[in-house]
Amino acid sequence: MVAPAPASLGGTIQLHGPWLAPDVLAKLEDQQRKVAFDLNMGWLNPKHERRIALRSAKLSRANSRVSLQGEFGLLDSKGVARNDFKLNGEFAGINPAEFVNSPKGVITGQFKLAGALLPVMRADVDYSLQDSRFNGEVLSGKGQLRLEETRVSNADLWLALGTNRVDVDGALGRANDTLKLKLNLPQLQLFGPGFAGKASGDAQLKGELLNPQIAAQLSLHSLQTPFGVSVNQAQIDAHLQSDLKGPFQLHAEVIDAKAAGVLLQKLSFKVDGSRAKHHATLQVQGKKEEQLIDLSTTLDGGVNEQWAWRGMMQSLQVRQPLEVNLADPLPLEAGAGLLRLGDARLLMGDTRLHLQHFSWNDGALDTAGDLEQLSVGQWLPLLGQKDLIGNLMLGGRWNLQSKGGLNGALEIHRQSGDLKYVNASIVPQKFHLQDFKLQINAKKSVIKLESSLSSDRFGQVQASGKALVDAVNWRLVEHSPVDILVKGDLPKLAMLGPLLGPDLSLGGKGSFEVRHSGLLVDQQWAGFVNGDNLSIRDSATGLALQDGKVRVALDKRQIVLQQFQFKGGQGNLEAKGSFDLSGPSPSATAQVTANKLTLISKADMLVVMSGQGDISLRDKALSVSGRLRADEGDIRFQSNDVPRLSDDVVIKGRAKAPVEAGPKLTLQMDLDLGNSFRFRAYGLDARLTGLLRLRTQANQAPTATGVVQVAENSGNVHSTYSAYGQKLDIERGILAFQGPIDNPSLDILAMRRGQEVAAGVQVSGSALRPRVQLYSEPGMPDNEKLSWLLFGHGSDSMEKSDSALMLQVANALLTSGDGGPSFTEGILGQVGLDAVGFSSQKEKDGTSTQVVSVGKQLGKNVRVSLEKSVNGLRDAVKFTWQLSKGWSLVSRVGTDETTGDAYYTFTFD
Repeated sequence: MVAPAPASLGGTIQLHGPWLAPDVLAKLEDQQRKVAFDLNMGWLNPKHERRIALRSAKLSRANSRVSLQGEFGLLDSKGVARNDFKLNGEFAGINPAEFVNSPKGVITGQFKLAGALLPVMRADVDYSLQDSRFNGEVLSGKGQLRLEETRVSNADLWLALGTNRVDVDGALGRANDTLKLKLNLPQLQLFGPGFAGKASGDAQLKGELLNPQIAAQLSLHSLQTPFGVSVNQAQIDAHLQSDLKGPFQLHAEVIDAKAAGVLLQKLSFKVDGSRAKHHATLQVQGKKEEQLIDLSTTLDGGVNEQWAWRGMMQSLQVRQPLEVNLADPLPLEAGAGLLRLGDARLLMGDTRLHLQHFSWNDGALDTAGDLEQLSVGQWLPLLGQKDLIGNLMLGGRWNLQSKGGLNGALEIHRQSGDLKYVNASIVPQKFHLQDFKLQINAKKSVIKLESSLSSDRFGQVQASGKALVDAVNWRLVEHSPVDILVKGDLPKLAMLGPLLGPDLSLGGKGSFEVRHSGLLVDQQWAGFVNGDNLSIRDSATGLALQDGKVRVALDKRQIVLQQFQFKGGQGNLEAKGSFDLSGPSPSATAQVTANKLTLISKADMLVVMSGQGDISLRDKALSVSGRLRADEGDIRFQSNDVPRLSDDVVIKGRAKAPVEAGPKLTLQMDLDLGNSFRFRAYGLDARLTGLLRLRTQANQAPTATGVVQVAENSGNVHSTYSAYGQKLDIERGILAFQGPIDNPSLDILAMRRGQEVAAGVQVSGSALRPRVQLYSEPGMPDNEKLSWLLFGHGSDSMEKSDSALMLQVANALLTSGDGGPSFTEGILGQVGLDAVGFSSQKEKDGTSTQVVSVGKQLGKNVRVSLEKSVNGLRDAVKFTWQLSKGWSLVSRVGTDETTGDAYYTFTFD
């Protein structure tokens, strides 16, 4: 919705003539809204009477124009109030869409209004429309009418839109008067978007204006409205005599009606008898969301001269959503500002209610009764609560009067049973309720509250309060003190963990107290929240904190975090801060310090961190700054992603969940990876070092500056990169961040050395557009580089080993785009192997056999492999020592022969 433009009204107002009877000339204009107003008014015969003359009043907005002329008499020549009036008006080009939310139109016509307010009210109305259209259809009408205090007469008026027409004819107010109304709306869609269907009906009203004899009928078919109300079919017939003993009939049948989320599949309401004594029945069937509705009731009673109904509700049966029955007939009285119920017993499922009496008369309440048994578990689904079930039973009683001030008492207590919290992600959790009490006493509008709850899961909670209420408007009296005290002892926080999720477990104990005294506007709050021997474990994230201690103080409008201490692994976490509610928007500050804190510890991730940070909230803007260092890290990532739609894809018919705007974030955080941070993912197994500076401004994407690089290989620590089925030593690995955090520039070199030709992979470009190239020393064609990378020899020695190349290429394809280990690496890694290959070997008789080999790198220069031939004649175990770039020793122990060889390899062009 577009906000209206601010007003810019300007112009002149002039007064001329005697100061007791001046003429007024005004010329005003609002150029922003294209509105103009011209006024010329004064006095008629001011020496003898007080009569205002509206000589001319013209109002225009865009193409809409209204002009008025008239008179209004205040006092006649004798000083007697007359209050007679006469007003003639013309309107042209009126477009309703400029003033209200409706279709466009052009309405032109005139009207006349004449009459008096004293000694009795009377008015003659005359109107006509010409050359008018609404929503693209012809709009026409004409009519006249006389209105008096007790009578409507000379009615002859009609209004039509296309084929839709309404007619009113006749008079009403005297014994022989008859007023006829006719409604014929066969094309409701002409009224605008959202309307559809048809409606028809007629009515005759005879006799007195306020107590007429009525005969009416109304039919609706396929009705649709833009207000969320629809009716497939409805028929209403009414016949009512003006006297109390005359016949009274009202029959209403509605089929498939929708409104406010409720579907009425069938509604039947019938009244037969007279106004003074009649019989009524009501039947309703339908549903709201998934809850079925099925009820029926019968009543016997009558309406008095003041149109107040008095009688008996003979029966009430509700079969859905909860079975309800009326044990005995219920005395009932209802009228304007009046509702009285007599002694009654209601059976609602397992709930039993004894109503002694109920009276609401002009805002004054007087009621008493017994809540013999309330089945909480049966009422929770009706209140929309689907996560709680159980057999909790409550009992209680009440006795309240509000006339001259609120007095009485309300008491509710637990009788038996318990509640359970159910959720698809966790096992049902019992509340283990032991006791619950609520007592409210009122005397001269001062209410006092006492409540207590005892549970093995929640501990003990007590609440008390005192306040002064306005018994007329049913609210707290302004500028009166309110006393509140809520306190609790939670000795088993471990019992709360399962309620928060399947992966979270808590430990320790807690206590709290919240107090308020004085005026609510002064916010005189005080109290504390304490926790001791706390522990938090989240198996999903690996978070594990223990030996915790928390101290929170509440001081007026400030929440102060005085102490927050936890241990994690061999380190600890501390925090202090405050949350201020005194300003127009909340503000907060916090300081967090970690010292060798084991933040995450699980099978695939270990993070131990130190550092400190500051968090602040000001004017709905969140600022985070600080510096963190990884004392130790080991992250193993394997992608389990499944295909999913992009965030900008909209599925027709599925409402998109609203996204709530959070606070504006400003981030200034330095991340130091330290000297012991291992990362294993995307074929990379490396120790990373470096410093990243993360920055984010409000409503902007995060950026990073800094360099992350692979640490140099030393000792038993080797950084490797798996490519084409081989593990390559990373000799250079640099990720340079200068801008978006997800697109660093890359400079990576991973090599297979210890052979005549060193071969490997070189990665450059950026994370979003990487360039991967084969690399060798000395340089050679890519097919030779690939051969040395895969097999440790040139392509001239491959013979018929094309199948080996196919396996490596297939493995690379299966690995493409996956964040986890490669196809073969995932299998071989389970049994401790890191390579597999195929080759063809010639036998002495000239035939060939296929040989499968699997291998394991025992050290940088030592490798062991197991060979298995298809014919079973060349099975062997082979050890290879790479002595230098050209020299290697190979020892082979096989079923065919045992050999020891020394190889020197060189290449030439």
